[in-house]
Amino acid sequence: MHRQEIEITFESLDTYLPLPYGNSQITLNSGFAGFVYFENSQRVNLLVNEEETRKLSMISAVPEFPISALQQVGVTQGEDFDNYLRLPGSLPQRVADLAKELTQDAVTMYDKVNAIESYLNSSPEFRYSKVDVVAPLLDQDYVDQFLFESKVGYCDNFSTAMVVMLRTLGIPARWAKGFSPGTAIPSFEERKTYEIKNLNAHSWPEVYFAGYGWIPFEPTPSFTNPARPGTPEEEVTSSSFASSEVTEASTTTTTTQSSESQGSTSESSQVQNEQDAEDSTATTNRKISWLVLGPILLIGALVVYRYGAYWGMWLLCRFTTQPLAKGYPYLLRHLERRIPRKSGETLLAYSEKVVAQWPELAALMELTRRYESSLYGGQKETTDSRELLLTVMKELPKKR
Repeated sequence: MHRQEIEITFESLDTYLPLPYGNSQITLNSGFAGFVYFENSQRVNLLVNEEETRKLSMISAVPEFPISALQQVGVTQGEDFDNYLRLPGSLPQRVADLAKELTQDAVTMYDKVNAIESYLNSSPEFRYSKVDVVAPLLDQDYVDQFLFESKVGYCDNFSTAMVVMLRTLGIPARWAKGFSPGTAIPSFEERKTYEIKNLNAHSWPEVYFAGYGWIPFEPTPSFTNPARPGTPEEEVTSSSFASSEVTEASTTTTTTQSSESQGSTSESSQVQNEQDAEDSTATTNRKISWLVLGPILLIGALVVYRYGAYWGMWLLCRFTTQPLAKGYPYLLRHLERRIPRKSGETLLAYSEKVVAQWPELAALMELTRRYESSLYGGQKETTDSRELLLTVMKELPKKR
């Protein structure tokens, strides 16, 4: 089992100690008189000695959550978990009905959790956005409005909805808020330093599994949590996507040729009773038409194959007031077809990997920073984002 050593120096009088997932051994080096551990919530409160520099160290075992083992765990009950089953009395019944419907074929608790998570992060009914999210009215329930009315939201909407639906099923769940791993600062030292900003803020649900504690899940589309049980790495091969796109282009070309052929057949039937000279003239005209149209169709097919993604981006940017919010996910999909993105890999880390392989896409780093600042920091899009998107898409290497 992989273990990691962590050293923490406190610069304020905080008494809360954030713990990584898994078992941890805590050593109080200085500035603390002790700590209190709450087993059910897995929370540690520190007893502070204000006169000393506050330092501690931890040895943490990176957790393993085998799905086969979690399938055997039943729902935990008891007074200690009542707080994680609480629901507002005004919660509309259709929220509980939806949770029951989604899990009707699930046998184990893990299956039920997974069913609701999959519905939220994979269903085409929902869309992730921090820009287009609609706040509920005073007489609307936050989760009900998201699930049945707007169906547009960000991490808080998706994670809260999952927690509430799980609680309606009697499954202890809680809402967690924190940060993604951040960005590693380049260094030659053995220990890495990570930069974590407000744009790394995120929220997710946690579910209690007896014997394992609180386990994270990820219902928010396009996000992954490396600590989630059985998180798969998306293996997207460029050949499969290329094959699909080429097949579509070929089908279009074949249809066009078939249409032309039908037109030629009709024309031939009309001139059957004409003089041989007129028949010869019609045949010659058809040959000339194909000599002209053939290269045009071929060039058109090549242009669509080579620049189809670019023109798709051009259309996105042309007909939206938020080109970065719409265009960046489109660009990301095309990039991931060529260079798969690992599970839990941040956008900045992935962009660095892409630029390292294709230096001509250097503008991708700036695009990613702007996208995250807009998404998490609420910053407005700049006027040149459209040009940056088109530049990167145009320089995108052709699929091999």
